Amino acid sequence: MPVCKECGKELKAINNTHLWYKHTMTMAQYAIKYDIDMAELVDPEIYILRAKSHKVNWENNSESRTADKENLIDEVWREKDSKLTEDERQVIYGTLLGDGYLFRGKALPNSTYLQIDHGVAQFAYLFWKYEMLYSLGPRITQNIKYLDTAQRVVSVTYLDTTSGYYYGKLARLFYNEKGKIVSDEILSKLDHLGVAVWLMDDGSREGNELAFNTQSFCVEDRKKLISFLNNKYDAKFYEADYAPGAIRCNFKYLEVFLRNVRPFVLPMFQYKLGKEKLNVLSTVVRRFKIDAAHFLEDYKGKCFCQHGHYYVVDIAVKGPIDPLTGMVVDFGYIKKIFTRYIDEVLDHKTINYVVPELRRRATAELMAVWMWKILVELLPGLSYIQLWEQPELSSTIYKGPSRDDFKRKREVDELFGWAESAWQQLLRDYPELQKRGDLYYSTVRSEKTGKLASIHWPEGVDKYEESLLLEEELRLRDTEQLVSREE
Repeated sequence: MPVCKECGKELKAINNTHLWYKHTMTMAQYAIKYDIDMAELVDPEIYILRAKSHKVNWENNSESRTADKENLIDEVWREKDSKLTEDERQVIYGTLLGDGYLFRGKALPNSTYLQIDHGVAQFAYLFWKYEMLYSLGPRITQNIKYLDTAQRVVSVTYLDTTSGYYYGKLARLFYNEKGKIVSDEILSKLDHLGVAVWLMDDGSREGNELAFNTQSFCVEDRKKLISFLNNKYDAKFYEADYAPGAIRCNFKYLEVFLRNVRPFVLPMFQYKLGKEKLNVLSTVVRRFKIDAAHFLEDYKGKCFCQHGHYYVVDIAVKGPIDPLTGMVVDFGYIKKIFTRYIDEVLDHKTINYVVPELRRRATAELMAVWMWKILVELLPGLSYIQLWEQPELSSTIYKGPSRDDFKRKREVDELFGWAESAWQQLLRDYPELQKRGDLYYSTVRSEKTGKLASIHWPEGVDKYEESLLLEEELRLRDTEQLVSREE
């Protein structure tokens, strides 16, 4: 017989009933604490058979319910819902803005209930919600199952309440046919406790900004949430173009917000508000590979010709280790950002033609600066970028300014501006040369051929060479005019 490692008692099986009532822990927490594989504690076949049995019993019981029973239960729900305290309502509001969901059962028209999922690391937070909603008859359940994709036994701990008429009304305020919505009625009732619960569910600290992850809401609803927070707390929340789906605000504009919301935030989440300084810092590095071509204009050497490289890029992010996730930043997030904004732009392309800032000199040093300019907006903890032009032979390391300093200082723009100075001077001297977006074009008639010479650069090698010929022709014409004037 197995022995419980917590109390030393012999049991027929280690199960949730014993662990929960004797030690206030779930099987997942027990397995993590004592480094035990979940498969050693449970037989997956037992849970598969049990789930099938529950499904059959539920279907049989559903058929036996009558309209009289429905009406009687509905009256009980209405009486119970009228006794909800304001704190209970606020916890429900904040949870539904965050990680909570409403489910409508199949048995009765109004059999809607609230379900909240949280990971094992947030079990204390789940238990806090259990205590806050105790009068609503919640229960904490651990669903144990074998996942073929994970090839192991996993568990999901969630809290669900008894069905209630009140939840049926909330469903009409939080959902439409497309999914979750934000209603003006809910925002008018949301107070500091509700915002604190929403923060604990979906809030995060990103550098010197507080962010709410609101990807489950549409653009219009996110605008409602931004307007609500800015008006209620005199803040400056916004949704960045580079990271759609999250609304964020710098901590220096959150004085009113912090003063009112902080008292309701549990100690384990105070770090999200910047109060608890996380001193355990770490640097994570993700490596990427890019195949691309480039050339160096006005360079006396082989690199003047177009040629290719097998670039290797190291992206380093430094920051505190999140106590809940155990990460500084998810490697998957770094990969997603790099793939979208760097790899898809450069890979198997000629860098000079696809990056305006690098059209003249696509050196490794300027490429690293350009990458920093893009990535520092998306990775506030960006520490350095190391770009290898030849793996294990030659590389450059760039450590740029922070995101805030980058916005205030213009050194990088001036650096790229220097590379464009000759071309920009040409545009100023000859108004017939124009700029439209990233493409330069001209309809100047060539004096040599008598044809219209057009520039669409950076569009291709031919166009670029044509632009150089035209530039030389314009210079000669300008010289001839100057000589004629002097005569």
